[in-house]
Amino acid sequence: MEDNIRKIRIRMNRSFTEFIAENHRKDFLNDLSFVTGVPQARIYNITFMKGCVIFEGELDAEAVDRLVEAYKSKNEPTKSEDIEVLRKFISDHFVVDITDDFKIKVTIRTSKKTDGKLLFVHGWRGDEKSFGKMPKILSDLVGCESLVYQYPTGIWEESPSIQYISRNLDNWIRNHSRNSILAIICHSMGGIVTRKLLVSQAWRENPIDKLVKQITFVASPHSGVPLAKLVKHVPFIRKAQISELSTRSSFLVDLNNQWSSWSRANVPNQCQVRSIYGTNDEVVDETLALGDDSEAIPILKAGHIDIVKPKDDKSEIVVTINRLIDESDFPNRSNA
Repeated sequence: MEDNIRKIRIRMNRSFTEFIAENHRKDFLNDLSFVTGVPQARIYNITFMKGCVIFEGELDAEAVDRLVEAYKSKNEPTKSEDIEVLRKFISDHFVVDITDDFKIKVTIRTSKKTDGKLLFVHGWRGDEKSFGKMPKILSDLVGCESLVYQYPTGIWEESPSIQYISRNLDNWIRNHSRNSILAIICHSMGGIVTRKLLVSQAWRENPIDKLVKQITFVASPHSGVPLAKLVKHVPFIRKAQISELSTRSSFLVDLNNQWSSWSRANVPNQCQVRSIYGTNDEVVDETLALGDDSEAIPILKAGHIDIVKPKDDKSEIVVTINRLIDESDFPNRSNA
């Protein structure tokens, strides 16, 4: 980099998805050119990253110095026209930080983990081992802690209603992740539990659904599972979770209505929601697993169980979920 060119980073507290979709990039660059006095043609190596929205670019060193110094003085009482212009720039673009080349290098060198966490929610008859190596693999790739929520489910043990499980998951999240931003990976019935958790936040005094920035439903039966497919796995059908998973259950009808309302209010601006399914799944097929995702992703030859048990970090399910998280507003290592 030439001596008279410096890198600058500007962090904005706004949705990356909305920023790109509504083409705020053009407005931002026009205003940056105005506030720095540098023509857009002389702003080099422009990059916009998630977390929430981060701009990085290179421009005249003197302009970088002036902007950083003005930002540090933004709250001081003054009638300076430059400060007033900067304040408008900060307000219009929700700017929360402006750093120069030196501070960027220090931040990159010292930053290892983020305040985000990955939450895994298993399905019916599952446990903490249901995801195999995936929690550890994704934890390393994304650069944050993985948590696995375990709840009682199965044929022989006591299996409480999904309603009670979702309430317990609410309490579990508050106990184990506090105010951490979450990306939730849920398998099979875990998707139903997760959806019930989120729609229930409407009645909570301190809702936590705004902390959830990304959800990946894997082989989750959004519309339920036909009883014929369930009966062959169960010697007798009088189980709360089985009844709730039925395509004709009143529980699922109510949940889907509530979920539609939650989605309209939160997706995609607050939270990215995606669906993945296996083409060899004999329990939850494509028609059941699509949900609201018009671009639901098929994993070829994957069955209902092995789809969430990858061999390594090159497995398609891992690469796919990692990409989906990266495309969301979740603060992963690459944009921390």
